[in-house]
Amino acid sequence: MTELQKWNTAIEIWGVILFAGFGIMVAFQIHTRREKRNLLLMIVVAIFAVAGFALGELTDASPNPAIYSLCRLGNAVNYGGNFTLLGLLALWVNSEVFSAIKLPFNFRKLVLINYAVMLAFWATNWLTHWLYYFDEAHRYVRGPLYVAVMGICGFELLLALVLQHWYNRKLPPIRFLFYLDLFILLMGVVLQTVFYGLATINIAMIVCILMHILWMQKQATDELIKSEREVAERRYRLQAAGTGLALGRLQPHFLYNTLNTIYYLCGENPETARKAVRSFSHYLRNNMDAMSTLQPVPFEEELEHVKTYLELELVRFEERLKVNYDIGCKDFRLPLLTIQTLAENSVKYGLCEKPNGGTITIQTRRLENGFQIKVLDDGIGFDINRIRERLEQGTTAQVRNRVADMCGGDFQLESHPGQWTCATIRLPETMALEEIQT
Repeated sequence: MTELQKWNTAIEIWGVILFAGFGIMVAFQIHTRREKRNLLLMIVVAIFAVAGFALGELTDASPNPAIYSLCRLGNAVNYGGNFTLLGLLALWVNSEVFSAIKLPFNFRKLVLINYAVMLAFWATNWLTHWLYYFDEAHRYVRGPLYVAVMGICGFELLLALVLQHWYNRKLPPIRFLFYLDLFILLMGVVLQTVFYGLATINIAMIVCILMHILWMQKQATDELIKSEREVAERRYRLQAAGTGLALGRLQPHFLYNTLNTIYYLCGENPETARKAVRSFSHYLRNNMDAMSTLQPVPFEEELEHVKTYLELELVRFEERLKVNYDIGCKDFRLPLLTIQTLAENSVKYGLCEKPNGGTITIQTRRLENGFQIKVLDDGIGFDINRIRERLEQGTTAQVRNRVADMCGGDFQLESHPGQWTCATIRLPETMALEEIQT
């Protein structure tokens, strides 16, 4: 074995190890299915090509018939792998780059014809010896048409390079990576053709596949950063919305009216005043908790918040306010302060404006594909079209956004002036308590 063959063999063995590592990296990376499939296929073919070359170099010029057979096998696998890899790369370039533009001819068909010609030379070489053959000493020797076949490979790569350069402005951003692939492989083909004994095609394959792995790693990192940024932005929006809802509930007139009512009850009915103070304390704590709660809470927890609020309003309005709880199911979660916000809107804008007050109903139902919550009141109602802009900016909009962002649910508001108002929340099946726990 010559010094050059020793170097080639060492490079090819390291190439097999590198390609195996590349394959493991790609298999466990998060990429699009097509990208992963294409790159893994190229890595597998490259392993066979490089291993075949190493086997051919290690067994070259051996007088042992069995080892000579391994030499023939190694060279056959190397040529077939190289031709297949060049064809796969050209097809990948066509699908990722040239599919975005209208070429004057079908590049994919040209690649397939070119590949078929190279495979024909490879498959018949054992009869024709046009690509390579072995002399009497079992030493590998290039065939008479070796340069011509390499020229076909080089023409395909050169044509793809020219097309990329010509249509440069119309190509997607990944074009530069494929541009480098084509250029490096073209240089590998040229050098290996000109300098007998150099294994530059295999070296070029290692470099090209490594570049694609680095590129895919960069894409995965960018996607991770983008995902983390979106999560942070969503977290900020939810926290801002929760803070807005909490602060929105602590309006000065409500605080003043509640404290004034408790002050009056301290002299008239101390026991009721004590209960009102306890309810007011719970109400304030619930609203403060909402500023930092970014996950859905069990419905029963939200229901307790609603009851706390309505107990305070019952102390103020007495017989003018009636509360009806029509609870059909409890085994789900929803954003904190969702129902409480709707209940406060019903009391403030629907029932308070009605001389004789009215009834507010909290209703839950299990649906085939989720859950439904309704907050109904028989107050004065309103014309939604007239105040649509206010609804898109107030607490109703915050409830809609929190239901959508935190639960993937939807919110609907209906009202009939002078008769009733109904706020409906629909949550998906994923908000079931057992679904979340699993």
